[in-house]
Amino acid sequence: MQLWRNAQQYQATRGPLEPWLFTVARNRALDFLRLKREKQRRREDSADFDLPPSVIVRPDPEGAMDQSRRAEKVRMLMSSLPKLQRRAIELAFYEGMTHSEIAAAIGEPLGTVKSWIRGGLLRLRESLEEARS
Repeated sequence: MQLWRNAQQYQATRGPLEPWLFTVARNRALDFLRLKREKQRRREDSADFDLPPSVIVRPDPEGAMDQSRRAEKVRMLMSSLPKLQRRAIELAFYEGMTHSEIAAAIGEPLGTVKSWIRGGLLRLRESLEEARS
């Protein structure tokens, strides 16, 4: 319905119809997910945390240590990225910002931001895979 109601916003001079449709649909999906996440956070903040004994989680020291090691490795790899590339990834994953929002926030072109994020994630993945081997 949103696409139908906002059809006048489409500008043929800016590109084909199909990518515009996909972009609008993607943005709508992201808005939905952000709203869902915010509602969940509010529920958790206001929830009464009296859990029944069957739900209590037992400590897992080995798992916690492994998770701590992995987190430290990711922090180290993130710090090895160039400052602006690292900032773009942090804004995307920790702040939930879209690529367009990141580009506006750091004053760089959208294509540059997309390249930084993709390249940085590929570099992180490769480094993590090398560490496992």
